[in-house]
Amino acid sequence: MALRRIKVPVLKPTEENFKPFGTLLKPPSSTPSVNIPGVLNYWDEAANLNHSGGQAELGYLTTYFRPFEFCQMERHIRSDEAFIPLENKACIFALAPACESGGLPDPEKVVAFILDGSVAVNLNAGVWHWAPFPLADSINLVLALRRGTPPEDIDMFSFAEKLGVEFEIDL
Repeated sequence: MALRRIKVPVLKPTEENFKPFGTLLKPPSSTPSVNIPGVLNYWDEAANLNHSGGQAELGYLTTYFRPFEFCQMERHIRSDEAFIPLENKACIFALAPACESGGLPDPEKVVAFILDGSVAVNLNAGVWHWAPFPLADSINLVLALRRGTPPEDIDMFSFAEKLGVEFEIDL
C-alpha cells in the first residue's frame, strides 16, 4: 500500500495556538511570587503537572539531527510531560491533540512548532508527540514526567501501519 504523505505546517508557538497541547513555560508577565531585588524572581505554579497521583521524575533526553519525516507518535495517558531545553538550540516539535482513550489520532490535526530553545513546553497527558527534530547536530533536554512513565505509560501509534500515512515537516 502506498503511503499518503501529509505536509505538517510549522508554527511559532503562542499561548493560544499551543493551548490544545499544553502550556508554554516562559517568564510570566505576572508579579513574581518571590522577589529578591538584584538576586532573583521566582514564579510558582508556572505549570501544574498532571501525574495521576504519581511522583514526578526528571529524565535527560538527547535527540539528533535527522530528516524532517516521521510516521509514528507516542502519548502518555497518565502523565503530562515537560520538555526543558538546556542549550538554547532550536528544534521542531511535532504534536497532535489528545483523543479519547482508544481513539485514533487525527493525521489532519498534526502540527509542528518551532521552539527557539528559550522556552520550555509542558504537554498535557494524552497529547501525541514525537522526538523533537533539532536544527543543530543534536539537542539536550530535561524531561519532567510521572515516575514509571517509560516502562508503564507509552502508547505508540504507527500512522503508516494503521492509516497508511507518513508526515513531512513543511519548513
